[in-house]
Parts: sequence; C-alpha cells; structure tokens
Amino acid sequence: DVTVIVPAGATTGTVSVPTTQDTIDELDETFTIHNGAVSAIGTIEDNDDSPGISISKTGVFKDENGDGYAQVGETINYGFVITNTGNTVLNNVTVTDALPGLNMTGSAIPSLGLSEINTTAYSAVYTITQLDIDFGKITNQAMVSGLTPQLVLVESNSNSVTTILEDEPIVAPACSITVFNAVSPNGDGNNDVFRIDGLECYPENTVEIYNRWGVLVFERNGYNNEEKAFVGVSEGRITVNQKEELPVGTYYYIFKYKDQDNKQQEKAGYLYINR
Repeated sequence: DVTVIVPAGATTGTVSVPTTQDTIDELDETFTIHNGAVSAIGTIEDNDDSPGISISKTGVFKDENGDGYAQVGETINYGFVITNTGNTVLNNVTVTDALPGLNMTGSAIPSLGLSEINTTAYSAVYTITQLDIDFGKITNQAMVSGLTPQLVLVESNSNSVTTILEDEPIVAPACSITVFNAVSPNGDGNNDVFRIDGLECYPENTVEIYNRWGVLVFERNGYNNEEKAFVGVSEGRITVNQKEELPVGTYYYIFKYKDQDNKQQEKAGYLYINR
C-alpha cells in the first residue's frame, strides 16, 4: 500500500512508486485509489522494450567469363537487408561477416527506427575458391548487432533464414564439359579451333579426330584449346600428307579424360569443318 498526501485545495498530484525489474514482459496493470468512501481505478501502462533485429544476406554470382559456371577467381556480390523487428529504436547498428576472403564495405547505421529496413549501408564482394566449387555452396556467416536506448545489445545472424539463395548462395557446378562441334579455320578469330570448354579441370585428357573412313587425322594429349588444339590440319600418325588442310566435311571426335574422382570418362560425337 502507498499513502498519498494531497495538499489542501489541490486537484492533481504526482506520486512515484518504486518497481522491481523482472525478466518477464508485463501487461498493463491497474490500481485503485481510495479516498474515504470514494474510489477510483487507474491504469499503469506497460512500456517494456522488446528489441529485435534481423539480417538477410543475398548473393549474386557475377560470372565474369560468361560461361554460366562458377570458376576459381570469379566473384559473388553480396547485399545485406537489415530490419528493425522490435518495438524500440536501435542505435549503432553494425554488420560483421567472418567469411574468409570476403571484402566488405560499409559503416554503422547511426539509428534504425521501428520497422525500418536498410539495404544500402553494407555490401561485399567474395572471390570464389576451388574449395567452394568442390563443396558446391558458400556458407553464410553474417551477423548484425545494435544497441537499444538503454544500451541493451541486440544481435542476429542470417543463418536462421531458410531461403537458400539468401543464406547459402549455390555456386553453379564447375567444369562441365561443353564441345563446340563446328570449326571454320579461316583466321577470322571465330571458331578457328575445335573448342572444348571445361578442360582446365581435366588436364589429363586425349582428343582423337577421325575422318569418315575411320582414319585417325589428329591426336593430342593434354588438349587445351590453345597450342594443343585442332585447327583443321591433318596430324594423324599414319596420315600420308601431314600438315595438310583437311577438306570441308564431317569428322568424328573422341574426347577421353579423367574426372575429379580419377575415373576414366569418354565423350564422342561429330565435328564439321567449314572453310
């Protein structure tokens, strides 16, 4: 019970009542004032702070070489969406990310209001490694934190976000073999060589090319699309006129290679030479 003494003639007054802070969010409570035979009921409004914050990290694969696959040295651009999910303002909101090799830029958000969303304070660039390609994805490690006006620390990480594109951006499978089966070796810079994409992952390989009669006209170990490449010239071991330009027409290739599990693989098909 609290006794309140109101000065004579006064119609209003203020009284302070000590309270005990607990860890349970309270609801509004009521109190009753008795003045002799007269009673009045008042309300004590609850204003407990319930701070909250969330972060979503979204990655966009840049594919610098335009082949549709992730390669070592290519990059992922990251954006960060930070949201105040509580009922109080948050100050000095900062983002950290422990992902090794991540280049993050940005600065602390001085104040983040109720339900406010920030998408511009932070960004990052990550360079893909061979380990990432082997694993097939990049695990997110972003963390956001802020302070309430009462200096209570509030934190969240985006590991709780279940959307894969936001939480663990999928890296496209690397080194898929793609064979371009048209060759026009006329020196114009387009299709001058028999090109096979994905060779960088399969250096132990052999390319064999046969004419329509089954005669070997070209063979090369360690084919690499550059100095070891087929340019429409006969180089078969039993070819009589080696180094002669092969005539326009259909040929057949066999591409043999060892995969990442060291298993022998083979790919075959037709090849057309046009001059």
